[in-house]
Amino acid sequence: LQSGIRYTLSTPVTLTVIGIGFCIGFFAFPHIQVLPAFAKDVLDAGAGEAGLLLMAAGLGSLFGSLALAAMGGVTFKNRLLIATALGFGITLFAFAWSPWYWVSWVLLLFVGLVSMGYVTLGTTVLQMTTPRHVQGRVMSLWTASAALMFVGALPMGVVSDWLSWPIAMGGGAAISLAFVLWLGVLRPTPASCGYSQPRGNVSEHTRSNVVGSAMEDLNSQLRDLVVANRILAREEVVDAYGHVSVRHPQHPDRYLLSCSRSPELVTLDDIVEHTLAGDPAGNESRTLYAERHIHGGIFEQRPDVQAVIHNHSLPVIPFSVTGIPLRPIFHTAALMGNEVPVWDIRDTFGETGMLVVNMEQGRDLAHGLGASRAALMRGHGCVVAGSSLREVVMAAIYLQVNAKLLLDSLPLGPVNYLTPVEVEAMRDNLLRPVSMDRAWQYWKMRAGCEDL
Repeated sequence: LQSGIRYTLSTPVTLTVIGIGFCIGFFAFPHIQVLPAFAKDVLDAGAGEAGLLLMAAGLGSLFGSLALAAMGGVTFKNRLLIATALGFGITLFAFAWSPWYWVSWVLLLFVGLVSMGYVTLGTTVLQMTTPRHVQGRVMSLWTASAALMFVGALPMGVVSDWLSWPIAMGGGAAISLAFVLWLGVLRPTPASCGYSQPRGNVSEHTRSNVVGSAMEDLNSQLRDLVVANRILAREEVVDAYGHVSVRHPQHPDRYLLSCSRSPELVTLDDIVEHTLAGDPAGNESRTLYAERHIHGGIFEQRPDVQAVIHNHSLPVIPFSVTGIPLRPIFHTAALMGNEVPVWDIRDTFGETGMLVVNMEQGRDLAHGLGASRAALMRGHGCVVAGSSLREVVMAAIYLQVNAKLLLDSLPLGPVNYLTPVEVEAMRDNLLRPVSMDRAWQYWKMRAGCEDL
């Protein structure tokens, strides 16, 4: 329990969600416990009419749950978290001061809708952002906030006897509203608690400080990174080996890469935040890719690069060992550039196990890549770099396709390669958003990742 409390107090997003939960649980949610007495004293309602009011709250809660389920995407749900908490305070305050039964019924319908919205979104925020080792304790604290509605019923009833029901219930709503404004909106950690943060091992620093649209960007990159792994596996660019990374959208001196796992099996939980030196940015006990320094070396030397793929694509390997250059022969291979350089680890490091296992080797590979899109690794595979995950995935797929076509073409006679002008023109066409999105959605569907 102590570790759960320490984590909550030290993590702004978690503190915001649970802090607001405790406040509205004690000051506002008791309205449902005292509703029969409120209905009798304020609205002059009998037992049946009080039951109708409770039904309004239940219908609102049902509609709120169904509406959230129907939304599907997560692009803007993070903002709803604080919006529903604010809406709960406002509608409850209006309900407390309404002397008209049917107006009160409608208001209570909306009270149920927004209150359930906050509870559902708050639960989702905590489940998606809390590390697994403290998740149970944090969720226990969240559940405890709901119990406060029973505790808060007594002071609300006492204040109503002392003053009036509108002051007791409206005052609780006003206190909750003020607390939500302070904790969720006015503090430096704002209301946009990016609720869809996956549980991959991004560092606690990132979890605690990335909010709002920045959190949405991080979430999008994490999901796309998983999809990129699946696409590359489905298109047989990678098999049991190979990996793809993306530069951290908020911390350019870090990158996101799965722990040591076959690409087809990578999930959000497998993503690890790395420093450029290849160390995990947070606590990490899982095995990391031995060749992660390929990514660190390229990200370090190429600020323009936002994503990197390393694979052992079989069709490209003959061009790494024969001296025959790998050049584009069909239009959608234009992203590979006019010619792909070959890097040989033996030139600098002598006879090794062929793997890039430290930053010195990673930097040397980055030097061999230079300003090119891709570089072959003698007897090993290749590396592909680009300005986005979608771009680098497209380039890697068509690099392999081009290698297959060139292997088939060379025995037939002289090959008519694309000219530099044709390469540039086609590259610009392929990099258009409509072209990139069309290909990405197609590959995503083939990989079975439509829901990611």
